[in-house]
Amino acid sequence: MRRQLPPRVIGLLAHSGRGGTNPLYAVADFYSQYPQFFNPPDPDDIPAPLVPMEILEMYIELAHDCISYALFGRLWRVCMGLFIAHFLTLYLQTMDDPLAGDTTGLIASKSVDGVSVSYNHNALTSDMEGFGMFKATTFGEQLITWVRMLGIGGLYVR
Repeated sequence: MRRQLPPRVIGLLAHSGRGGTNPLYAVADFYSQYPQFFNPPDPDDIPAPLVPMEILEMYIELAHDCISYALFGRLWRVCMGLFIAHFLTLYLQTMDDPLAGDTTGLIASKSVDGVSVSYNHNALTSDMEGFGMFKATTFGEQLITWVRMLGIGGLYVR
């Protein structure tokens, strides 16, 4: 049995009260959508993900908890892939650069002699209020676009 999510979770929850369960979505499904997240396979080998398999499986499980087939219908596989690709992109950014987790924002002003730069963090998220970090990758932005087109928006679950 799947573990229960803690109360007060914000997201596009599969257990949001609309009922139903998600179809199977596994590593092979993600590979068919986003082969760029895998090392090129050897001729007789299965392609290995760029992240540890446990991490990939963790994000697939998280996507199952957050992306509801009942809400997305035919777009469900697309949105599952976008959700997973978004989080893997963020994960890979922090693998390459441990400081990649810092959000710098857009440059709002700069000066040369005093070597001063100021950033506008609000510019990154203001047009996608309520969607938090999904603005941080193009995969997240695409997911937000589908969510808005379907009129789903964020859900609050108690």
